[in-house]
Amino acid sequence: MAKLGQAKPSVPVFVSSTFTDMQDYRRKVQDALTQLETIVRGMEQFGSKPGSPVDECLRIVGSCMVYVGIFGMRYGSIPDGHELSMTHLEYNEAQRLNLPSLIYLLDENQAIPAKDVETGTGADKLHALKEHLKKRHVVSFYTTPEDLQARILHDVPALLKDLGAEVSSVPTSEPTDDEILVQFRTLPKLFRNRSVTVEFVGGRFDSASEEDCEALDLDIGATVWACPLG
Repeated sequence: MAKLGQAKPSVPVFVSSTFTDMQDYRRKVQDALTQLETIVRGMEQFGSKPGSPVDECLRIVGSCMVYVGIFGMRYGSIPDGHELSMTHLEYNEAQRLNLPSLIYLLDENQAIPAKDVETGTGADKLHALKEHLKKRHVVSFYTTPEDLQARILHDVPALLKDLGAEVSSVPTSEPTDDEILVQFRTLPKLFRNRSVTVEFVGGRFDSASEEDCEALDLDIGATVWACPLG
């Protein structure tokens, strides 16, 4: 534990994903990791460095204590002289170094723009990589950028504690009503023993699911959830 007057030790976390299709997701992940006072490292921080892009990228992976892999529907660019994409190379390096790893896969039942879906050889390599990830890790499936952010805020603190790091209470800012609803639908256990007030104008009310009631210690059959119109 940090002493009075000392800065708390921050854990460097490498965030790996393809870029053009995942920018909104990466921003939400970085926001969450910043709230947790980690040091976020990834392609945004590379800048101009000596050495090859691959060497520099793998060096930064090696400087981190945690790996977060976010996989969408693109395999990504393959550097010259390599058979694997940069994202795949980052993952392999993290495993070689035995970095604690959190793996997130995009729920393919979501509506995904065609431009963000790889085809051909890249799609085949991505499928093989995902199958490997699902066999080696307990993966988590995400839907929206907000959903992914909620999962990061739920998963990372426990991992940081396992590493002996001091974890700040989260979140540091009040979420919007929409964000609260997304988080509640995704991870109801986050709200156990919490009192949350959300104001609705109109909307639809249904019985809360048995799973949500059990997660929150509420009475099954005597609890409702609300979905706003629009």
